[in-house]
Amino acid sequence: MTTRRTFVAFAWLAALALAAGFTAAAEPAAERHFLYVATPGVRNYLEYGGHGLLVFDRDDGHRFVKRIATAGLDEQGAPLNVKGICANAATGRVYISTLRQLQCLDLMSEELLWQREYDGGCDRMALTPDGRHIFLPSLEGPRWNVVDAATGDVLTTISPDSGAHNTICALDGREAYLAGLKSPMLTVVDAGGLSLLRGTAESSPVLSTRLVGPFSASIRPSRSMAGGGAATSASTNCWGSRSAISRPEKCCTAWRWWASSVVR
Repeated sequence: MTTRRTFVAFAWLAALALAAGFTAAAEPAAERHFLYVATPGVRNYLEYGGHGLLVFDRDDGHRFVKRIATAGLDEQGAPLNVKGICANAATGRVYISTLRQLQCLDLMSEELLWQREYDGGCDRMALTPDGRHIFLPSLEGPRWNVVDAATGDVLTTISPDSGAHNTICALDGREAYLAGLKSPMLTVVDAGGLSLLRGTAESSPVLSTRLVGPFSASIRPSRSMAGGGAATSASTNCWGSRSAISRPEKCCTAWRWWASSVVR
């Protein structure tokens, strides 16, 4: 019997100095570590943390710090459930996807910079290490949009027709890993071509891709390793499991976890 798991989106900004916005101006800037939790992540159920971006102090026993207001509403003004979250310390921006939209917030001002809707919806995206591009899957659809992280514009698309779902970027920025729910193959993107993307999807070159697999079933890449490559759960039937990596201290600083509920 398969246990139904529910999804909660977490972003770890480990060992990153995003804490400047949480310290008094007169005090010297000190590095602090926070956990950012985008809710609702258990479908659209507000009893598991409400709606917003919850901030927890990792250096103080994960003490609750604040709730930052977010967008991501339907036509009736009700929150849509979160699908993914990623952030970049250098730009101080966090990105949250819902079933329909992708939004960008400035963590220092806590302001919504932009929100965009995309044909086919949104799923679990990944941000390149330089903070410039987002690989945004459609909602279990045929394609990934490659999005300009500054504006939300679509620069190009990748269409493996695999039931787009999970995404990971390599820490060195050279590759991105795209996994769908309808294919046992992993699509690996040569992210070096991102520097050539300009303007709109119609005028941008197609990024080079290759396939890895087949695996025993559809797969879920869970994290990137420092030397390149992605550690993956080899099968959807292993939902929520994590593969071992040789140097866990080098794993990526933004990822998603599976959980049944959220504290607070």
